[in-house]
Amino acid sequence: NRSSDLWDGRHHHLITCSDDHFIVKWNAETWEEITRWKGDTGPVTALCIGFDGTTSLLLSAGRKIKIWDSEKKELIKKLTGHTNFVRHLQFVPGFKDYFISMAENERVINAWNSLSKTSVATFSCTEEVARVDIDEHSTESDLVCLVALTKANSIHVFTHSLNGSGKAPLSPACTIQITDAISMS
Repeated sequence: NRSSDLWDGRHHHLITCSDDHFIVKWNAETWEEITRWKGDTGPVTALCIGFDGTTSLLLSAGRKIKIWDSEKKELIKKLTGHTNFVRHLQFVPGFKDYFISMAENERVINAWNSLSKTSVATFSCTEEVARVDIDEHSTESDLVCLVALTKANSIHVFTHSLNGSGKAPLSPACTIQITDAISMS
């Protein structure tokens, strides 16, 4: 049974999801269930929360990404762009409407604008992605730095302006191959 969780520090809640199709919000002080709702007809495999100033936006994913008003448990939008279960969702620091997604057994990372219906950029890796992270947004430029670690121990570094063009899959600006001394002897 797979599960995922996230901390909503703004309200002292823990939000969980799992193969049982439900998203559950817990009171982190009493560990009592506050609310539960059906997040999908299949497993809910990833969660991410952000704030647009007034509403807590919750991203959930199985094979589709869903944007929720987490206070009302109201589905705002569904997005498609992965063929496998999404394993990672993350808002882009400094860009309140942008987030990234990564799915299992895939070599791409998608960047999204929550106001759009399609991904705004696709970052292409040479192997299946194991982990991904985004550098804090620099106020001097609109460039973001995305770093992806593949299962074959390559690190791909991408820089891209999310407000710019990016429909063609983007290649890394730099790739680092990690090896150990044992494999080299």
